[in-house]
Amino acid sequence: MNVKHLQIDRESQLVYLLSKIHISEEELDYIQKLFASYLDWSRVCGLVQMHRVVGIVWTNIRKYIIEERSKFVPFYFFKSTELIYKAQQLKAEEQFKLASDVCHHLQAGGIKFVTLKGLVLSEYAYSGIGMRSSNDLDILIHSSETKEVVRLLNELGYMHGQYHYNTREIIPVNREDVIKFPMISHQLHPMIRKTIDMTFVEFHNVDIQFSIDIRTNRKTDEIVSQLLEQRIMAPIRDTELPSLSWEDMLIFLCIHFCKEAVDYKEVLKNKDMALYKLVDIYQLITRGKVSIDWDVFLEKVREYNMERETYYTLHYTEIVYPDTIPAHVLDRIRGADLSYLHQILDKDKIVYTWKDSIIERIFDANRTAILEQHLLEDFSTEAEGANEHRNG
Repeated sequence: MNVKHLQIDRESQLVYLLSKIHISEEELDYIQKLFASYLDWSRVCGLVQMHRVVGIVWTNIRKYIIEERSKFVPFYFFKSTELIYKAQQLKAEEQFKLASDVCHHLQAGGIKFVTLKGLVLSEYAYSGIGMRSSNDLDILIHSSETKEVVRLLNELGYMHGQYHYNTREIIPVNREDVIKFPMISHQLHPMIRKTIDMTFVEFHNVDIQFSIDIRTNRKTDEIVSQLLEQRIMAPIRDTELPSLSWEDMLIFLCIHFCKEAVDYKEVLKNKDMALYKLVDIYQLITRGKVSIDWDVFLEKVREYNMERETYYTLHYTEIVYPDTIPAHVLDRIRGADLSYLHQILDKDKIVYTWKDSIIERIFDANRTAILEQHLLEDFSTEAEGANEHRNG
């Protein structure tokens, strides 16, 4: 992909190139030219943080740029990116200890579970746990074990609640909300506890999922049982964390990206096109630390009935990071109707169809305004129609 031909500004071009693990000589030459230019460095900083790619960006700066920094313009961008990366590493160390404690306690209690994304993905898709920003611990369990998991987490001091930043206290949620939450979601109400003697993690959050069909209340008990039966133990440091198999991990990442990318509410939060989600997939497949058995992957996708979500994500991954996905994989799961690739949904209702390319959408931080304006115009049209019907 010739990044100079993309319909995005030079700041976005730089962030995109720095998110890659494999950088060609031509791309490196252009990166150096961009660093020697007077860009809007506040926008570059904002994009790096908004897309949560500090780890890979700083790694590439350190590898390709930093030794010749005197030639380049943004001295303070280098320093701030390094500082954020080092803080992210320290935060990851604290999260690793907390996550290990939770996992060991659940294992001792006889719970069959896996961790999702997070630390395992950081270790195996990247070069270490500090490379990827993570805010909580996501685990997947069978729905039949929710009460026992809650009891075990209670023993560690976790409760269903929310953190109050001003008072630094956990505010318990009422019992009615705890009961209702899993009725409309794929998970329990998050469980949380304050930490002790930690600098970066003031509180620790555990998300307990019981379905892989995220953002819905559709149960997937049979699939979850299979995922748990086929789990692996992933060595990290001096411990092992239960993880999805690499093929199942990739499928879950595809589901996660697709579900948030097409969801109207996630678009309004600017969470629909966070670049790190595609970087996760790109890194997992291409870094070489793990191997994806594509035949097994395709079989599982069909078995789980997740062709649509998987194609959506892998299609866009291949556009953003060419030569990542084998052509035969995309061919096998491509459906006849691809209109959904551009649609935004509110529940099952189509509320908007994107006209911009995926690259343009990723780097347009103002895309929510386009969606809001469209919905406002639709609302006005419907209101006018209703008035005409009444008056008629």
